[in-house]
Amino acid sequence: MAFRLLAPGLAFLILVALPQSAAAAPSWLKAANLSATANGGNLDVAVDAAGDAFAVWARSGTVQAAQRPAGATWSGAQDVSGSCLDARGVDLAVSPAGRAVVVWECPKGGNTIVQAATRPPGGSWSAPHDLSAPGHDAHAPQVALDRAGDALAVWARSNGTDVIVQAAQRRASGDWLAPEDVSGPGRDVDRPDVALNAAGNGVAVWQSSDGSNTVIQAAARSAAGAWSAPQTLSSGGYAERPHVGIGSAGDAVAVWSLNAGHFRTQAAVRRAGGGWAPAETLSSAGADAFQPQVAVNADGNALAAWLSFDGRTYVVQSSSRARGRAWSGIQDLTPRSPDLGAPKVALDPAGDAVAVWRGLRSARERIQAVRRPARGAWSAPELLSGTGGDADLPDVALDAAGNGAAIWQSGNGITWKVQAAGLDAAGPVLARLRISGRRIPQSTLTFSVAPFDVWSALRGRPHWIFGDGASANGRRVAHAYRSSGAYVVRVRQADALGNATTATRRIVIAPPCVVPSVVGETLAAAKAAIRRNDCRTGRVTRAHSASVRKGRVLKQRPGPGRRLANGAAVSLVVSRGKRG
Repeated sequence: MAFRLLAPGLAFLILVALPQSAAAAPSWLKAANLSATANGGNLDVAVDAAGDAFAVWARSGTVQAAQRPAGATWSGAQDVSGSCLDARGVDLAVSPAGRAVVVWECPKGGNTIVQAATRPPGGSWSAPHDLSAPGHDAHAPQVALDRAGDALAVWARSNGTDVIVQAAQRRASGDWLAPEDVSGPGRDVDRPDVALNAAGNGVAVWQSSDGSNTVIQAAARSAAGAWSAPQTLSSGGYAERPHVGIGSAGDAVAVWSLNAGHFRTQAAVRRAGGGWAPAETLSSAGADAFQPQVAVNADGNALAAWLSFDGRTYVVQSSSRARGRAWSGIQDLTPRSPDLGAPKVALDPAGDAVAVWRGLRSARERIQAVRRPARGAWSAPELLSGTGGDADLPDVALDAAGNGAAIWQSGNGITWKVQAAGLDAAGPVLARLRISGRRIPQSTLTFSVAPFDVWSALRGRPHWIFGDGASANGRRVAHAYRSSGAYVVRVRQADALGNATTATRRIVIAPPCVVPSVVGETLAAAKAAIRRNDCRTGRVTRAHSASVRKGRVLKQRPGPGRRLANGAAVSLVVSRGKRG
């Protein structure tokens, strides 16, 4: 095989292929305790793009948090709310890079205010920061983060006459800005929700009452920070419990519950830069629908879920919508039961979905889950919580690879502890994959990788296939190619569940640069000899010489006979002849 000199400064070519996973059936792992037993409160879970998991909860009036770096274990519970004596109403958001923000309600100075704490990637939680102004009550805070780590929080606050939606922004590198009003006067609001896409475009929804009727309203926010005027989404009944998500292009999906003779789940879609489309009813006639939830991934695909009651039994149902398409038919996620509640859903970038809920099983309230691959059907329900007590208030989140985390509280109805379980749906991460050494025949190269799995232990050692018939096992191995050529290198690692990841590199082993002797040659002849020997001409300088004729090579570096990487530079000094 013939080889030419590679591009200047390059002695090899490596093309990187994305890792490929061979997946076993996604599996929920054994639950872990995150907190001590105490009085109950609401809780929330989120994951970043790398699979790091974050959990927050309110316990006996204190906001606590725990973190689990991908491949590690959960940290101990950390108090986040400082001196607040009766913190409650927590909400958590995490950016793809791992910046976290938690918000909560705190009684202070005779009123309830909204506070926040932030945690940079790999860092510690900040001291609490007051978001809402003193003097009037504020409640129901929600928060979202964009790709840059900028945060947007919303809440409901009395202004002495009405209850309005307020919002505050925090740049990742700065402080919280002053609150601004989002909803208009003359109405009382409750249950705001907020979503941000990667670019920082956002949308807020809330339920709004004029004293006789309650509707769902929404306002959009540009990445530059300007809010639109509120738009009413619902009509024809009492609307409540809105929830919203937004895709990368700016398309938003909102869901809510509407009581118009019976409760139904409705949805509305807002195309990026446009207005909201008319509301659509997702749930079936003849049954009440409660507790709607929606998840929207970066592509703008949506998954809605709700609790349906036919007068005797409950069932969790769902409907999906691809961006720009119609809502799918209704699907039952659970068997019918006399006791179900608190459904939550999550959707990953590929469209894989997970739903969790609380349901009666063996005379106990248990947390259960189902999963649906992007192009598949919902799985059968699977138990997440144990048999030692009742469980309630589940939440769930998925990372970019489809791994996930679920959280809930488990107890005896009076005191509770927080528990969490991981969903292992992907193979190990092949971190710090490197090939080092001179890419020339007979030269030993070092192949190294630092694999870890987000949730499970590893099975065995990394297996390398070098593309020339040889192979080896280990995190750091050595191999020398006998001859020049292009080779495909593969490394594979499996986890304890059988999920495996394979990464591919294409490497070119080129003939070495064998430095020729060019002292005394003309510059043109020296350059030709250097090129023939798979080297390249480096820096050329000139100097006077009493012994070497003008135009001839006076010195070279490195010296002749050295074996270097293909394309190595040979610097020359060319004679100017005698001085004067």
